[in-house]
Amino acid sequence: MRSLLKLVFVFVTGFALFPNLAKADEVFRLVSQQSGKCISLLAADQSDGGRLVMRDCKNFPDFFITSKGGRVTPLHFELNSARFICIFSTETPTLATPRDKVEVRNCGSLVSSLWNLRGDLAGVITIEKLKGLDSTSHCMRENDQTGEIELDLCQNVSAQQWTRERLTLPPTD
Repeated sequence: MRSLLKLVFVFVTGFALFPNLAKADEVFRLVSQQSGKCISLLAADQSDGGRLVMRDCKNFPDFFITSKGGRVTPLHFELNSARFICIFSTETPTLATPRDKVEVRNCGSLVSSLWNLRGDLAGVITIEKLKGLDSTSHCMRENDQTGEIELDLCQNVSAQQWTRERLTLPPTD
């Protein structure tokens, strides 16, 4: 019962904090400190359940990540003014190999899409997956062999270090 109440609280809080994804405060590319490449959608027309990959940074929407700012936030790609795809991973990551993948899905449930941006938001950060609002101690990492994004124990190594390259986009309305 307690975990159900906590889940309801997180769900309501999520919608109170992020009622309209179209009003995102920040637009940026996530650049890996390990390779200098950016997180990208596998395909620009990607929707539910797709993969993320590392590519040379470009000025296309499939590289543009948006958030509501702050440290605890959903992360999503704004493909146009009405279409958002959320960055997602399991709420119960494991240490098993292969590691849990970080993917995208439709932004229907913000609860399972919350991330904690740890570190200096203007500098190098690590991105921790949250379970509700609780820490999982699992962070996004670049797999330099496959080019995929995975979860691993947070260790503050170069494969888990990212910079947010801020972008300014023209108004869409």
